[in-house]
Amino acid sequence: MQQPNVRSRRDGGQVMLLIVILLLAGTLLVVSGIMAVTRGQVRVLTELSFAKSAYQAAEGALEEVVYRHHKALQVSGTENLTLSGTPVTVVTSNISGGIEVTATGDVSGRTRNVQAILLEGDGASFSFGVQTDNGGIILENNSSINGNVYSNGTVVGQNLNIVRGTVISAGPNGFVDDIHATGSAYAHEIEDSYVEDDAYYQVIDLGTTVDGTKYPGSPDLATSTLPITDNLLDSWSAFAASSGDMTAECTAAGGTLVFDADVTLGPIMIPCDVEFEKTPTVTVAGVIWIQGDLSFRQGPEFEIDTAIGNKSVPIIVDDPANRLTSGRVVMSNSGSWTGNGNRSYLMIVSRNESAEQGGGEQAILLQQSTGGALLVYAGHGEIALENNTDLTEITAYRVRLSNNTEVNYDSGLASAIFVTGPSGGYVVDSWEEVE
Repeated sequence: MQQPNVRSRRDGGQVMLLIVILLLAGTLLVVSGIMAVTRGQVRVLTELSFAKSAYQAAEGALEEVVYRHHKALQVSGTENLTLSGTPVTVVTSNISGGIEVTATGDVSGRTRNVQAILLEGDGASFSFGVQTDNGGIILENNSSINGNVYSNGTVVGQNLNIVRGTVISAGPNGFVDDIHATGSAYAHEIEDSYVEDDAYYQVIDLGTTVDGTKYPGSPDLATSTLPITDNLLDSWSAFAASSGDMTAECTAAGGTLVFDADVTLGPIMIPCDVEFEKTPTVTVAGVIWIQGDLSFRQGPEFEIDTAIGNKSVPIIVDDPANRLTSGRVVMSNSGSWTGNGNRSYLMIVSRNESAEQGGGEQAILLQQSTGGALLVYAGHGEIALENNTDLTEITAYRVRLSNNTEVNYDSGLASAIFVTGPSGGYVVDSWEEVE
């Protein structure tokens, strides 16, 4: 009988063992690779989690300190806060015209920095070339608007007056009629108009042409508040009155104070009617409150004092005892209006309420050419523009444009900052993450 080949079986077993060892080694290599990748991913996720927590804490702390500055509350140069267990250091530094606030969040040595620049003053955002309350917008003759318009009332033209932008007539009574909009149109009802972009409506007539897409059954857009509140106007007026008054000058002038030579005004209260004659240069050094009517006979040159910097200044025309037939502004002939660079404007404010109360008085009447860094505002009254008048922005209860009037909106108005009132607060100019 043949004996088994022991050596052959031994060799076969060694081969199998070698294969097992190689397979095990390969598996270990794969597992090691997976574990290395996993550890790397876990490390990355951990780093990201720490960094995100640091950023969120820094954002929250910055919001807290900025709020304190905005409300003129007590704030230390360095504030050490803790948000959700994360320590944050917030440092406030003085810069030209305002402050720089930097918050640094730290989670296990991972830091994130968020910084805000705050400028001294009161903020207001003018987001539209023309904005009105329920009184609406009336465009007559060849008047036009370069910019978007927003009205809580109707927007009505004659012979397809051009609005180079979007037209919004908000609320259930929203109505756009005889308007050529180069953008879109939003209204409950659109009639006899030409819309180059899209139209959003409940009702539209056959006389309206829409180049874009029609959206019948669109919900009415909500009405909007005007950008400057009565409370803010009250605070500006109070600040002007507390800074000085010209009662004696008004009495000596017999109730109408006439300026016909160069003068610097503000902050000041003038308790009578005011007229500017000839072509004086008027340097506006702060809020001016006129308790009466304001009129221009010729073309005064208004400029903001350079000491104010890149901010805007209001001239408030308001007789609190008579807001139906006083507090009116009449501007005839050309004038010039100069700010201090970008986002610096002069704003004429009338607080006459005749239009809102159903009366026939115009709060502000502008005739002939008026241009430059000028805003006009009458939250409860009518602003009427006639004869080649050119303005930057208009806000009122009702706006009426006629003849060759044109409004040219400046995008810088979206973040206009006015000189500081009595609160001494701040307005956010920028907010971003920094290294």
